Amino acid sequence: MIHVRTETPTNEAAKAPTPSRPVLITVPEDEIHRRARKRVERILGVKEHIAAFVIGMAVLVPVWVLVEWQSAGGFVRWSDGGNPGDWDPWILYIAIPWFLWVAFVAMHAYFERDKEAEIEREVRRLRGSAGANGGGAR
Repeated sequence: MIHVRTETPTNEAAKAPTPSRPVLITVPEDEIHRRARKRVERILGVKEHIAAFVIGMAVLVPVWVLVEWQSAGGFVRWSDGGNPGDWDPWILYIAIPWFLWVAFVAMHAYFERDKEAEIEREVRRLRGSAGANGGGAR
């Protein structure tokens, strides 16, 4: 078991201007290990997606340049009209959705919080505000 010190207001502390008393919350060791493993797995997943995107683009961009250079005769202008000298931007049809997917995965990993910890935090907040309001409805 690991004991985590947190600051939560009590009835007396909510009324008085003095700092609140620390409260010990006991979290089982296996629960902490499970939460840590889940967080590390999410972060490693994001790193894998970013690495795949970088490597994939490092391979696709030179292929795109070679194909378009050979078929269009050099950098003249961007277009999909098929005119001589035009470069087809097909690489963007791959790069943009792939980048958006990687950004979505990264945001999901960054903003996803442990639901149990959030619930515990909200219960403590509600108990603290009910005590500050004179007991309130429960």
